[in-house]
Amino acid sequence: MDKRIFGISWLNGRFKAMALNKWSIVGTWVCPEPVRDTDNLVPVLQKAVRQTGYNGFKVAMILAHPRLTQQLVEIPPISGRDLELFLTRRANQFKTFEDDAVWSYRRTSPTKGAEGVLLHIMPKLLLNTTVDQCHQAELHLIKLFPALSILSGQLPELPLEPEEVALLAGETEGYTSFVIGPKAGPVLLGRSLSTSWRQDPERVITEINRTILFVKQQFGQAINSAWLFGEQAESFSMAIALPMDVPGKMSPVKPRPFYWVEEGVKLGSKDAENLVSKELQRAPQRRLLLQITSLMVAVLTLASLSLSAYVEALVRNYQRTYQNLETRETALQARKLSLERSLAELAGRKKLAQFVLEENLPPVPGWFLAYVAGGLPEQLILSELTVKRAEASWSFRLAGSILPAANPAPTNHANSNGALEAFEAQLKQGPFHVRITRSSNQVESPAKAGTPMPPSLKNPISQETGSSRGAGKEDQASFFIEGVMR
Repeated sequence: MDKRIFGISWLNGRFKAMALNKWSIVGTWVCPEPVRDTDNLVPVLQKAVRQTGYNGFKVAMILAHPRLTQQLVEIPPISGRDLELFLTRRANQFKTFEDDAVWSYRRTSPTKGAEGVLLHIMPKLLLNTTVDQCHQAELHLIKLFPALSILSGQLPELPLEPEEVALLAGETEGYTSFVIGPKAGPVLLGRSLSTSWRQDPERVITEINRTILFVKQQFGQAINSAWLFGEQAESFSMAIALPMDVPGKMSPVKPRPFYWVEEGVKLGSKDAENLVSKELQRAPQRRLLLQITSLMVAVLTLASLSLSAYVEALVRNYQRTYQNLETRETALQARKLSLERSLAELAGRKKLAQFVLEENLPPVPGWFLAYVAGGLPEQLILSELTVKRAEASWSFRLAGSILPAANPAPTNHANSNGALEAFEAQLKQGPFHVRITRSSNQVESPAKAGTPMPPSLKNPISQETGSSRGAGKEDQASFFIEGVMR
């Protein structure tokens, strides 16, 4: 027996409940009104739980119901899955209702023709509804046995001889159940009758005689005694021996208010007479496993979503960092180019300064050359510098070319003129007090002008006049500036 179990006897509408914990009775309750069907079973179960103080969920039920019938079936020598399929077909053949049938069985002694089993047959809808009603009451039905199973377990307690076959009749709340068998060994037959000796004793005696004759015909066994169990059984035992010549005796087992419940909880859930299948018995474990699985799936889903969000945040952060690094790299590259240009300009000035110092140029031409080199715009390339001494002043001539624009737009020529004009203004405002006498920035090919290409800037200032010449390029815009300085 389970440590905590809720025992129920539901015998033809009579509902009794008992809560047990480690073989100790915690509480009992008897429903004051008949419970005829499963429609109102939930409130009855809930009230029974409250009245008995039960705090578990397992339920063992003993059932006697008009739609729960028995049938003796002869079987071939088969077992296992083949036996289940065979009994399923036979149950559907013998059922007295239109719904699908569920069944359990108890092996009997062999008949004259074959092995035999006693089938317990009931509607599948009745079983499923009972299981569902228990579930709604937060209970789980793990055992459902016919009342005949309890009555069969009473046979070993009768004072019988080893080979003696007895009939045991028990009242189940207005119905009568019969079981026939020896003290030890399989039973021969079991059946239920929809009346009792308190209501119709003559019919009960008639059915007992028919049952005795059926057993003698099918099994070749004679009934040696008849035993009665239940209320008012003693008064009926006096009349039972008259018509069938079998002595009627009282069962040594005394009826108790909760006898059926007490005996029902002792039966094992794996017994073949249990009408609750293994799948239904394991339903709570499956529901718990499903809940655990659902919880794990939810946790994994949440974890995956969190991980995806974290990874996405990391990717976005890396993208922002990469973009920032790209922007910084572009700025650094621009800075590098600027520094390289500055270094190139400084290197050019350094070379110019060294040249001026090494050549021992006259002071005025040298100063003027350094001044022109430091202030020459980037668009202008100087290829000729001539400085001559006059009476009270110095005359000079600057000539060169203008770098061609990468974009041949109309505005580029204007920009070149602007650079030349800016350079002229710088010369006028400088420390040499330059006065420009003539200048030109016309675009013409040196070949067309009839002027030979000047040599490279090997000696930018001539020895006798202090003049300088540099390399030029073909098809470039040319310029010259002539003037005097004081």
